[in-house]
Amino acid sequence: MMMLKFYAKADQLVTVPGSRPVVGQPPKYIGRSFDRDSLAFPATEEGFTCESESDRGRRLTKLTRRDSSLWAANGKTAAHCGVPFVQLEFADGVWVRQSRRHRPKKTE
Repeated sequence: MMMLKFYAKADQLVTVPGSRPVVGQPPKYIGRSFDRDSLAFPATEEGFTCESESDRGRRLTKLTRRDSSLWAANGKTAAHCGVPFVQLEFADGVWVRQSRRHRPKKTE
């Protein structure tokens, strides 16, 4: 069993699998927190972790593979989900592809 880590995509709100809504409480989304001032759910830098063989892990793997709903936060998570690993950076409150200026130069 391994730990998976996911980041929220800018245009997706993915509910935490198995979470139950509570009256008067904001819903729980993968890699997001509720901001009471703006009444929005900005992405978090921490992301969301779960075990690969848990119900959550299986559900998030499926959503990442089938719908591309989340970013795989590391190479092991990407490999487990069967998606290419994309270098990301946290910019302006969202996870985006790492800009070329920040990518390490390839050496031959």
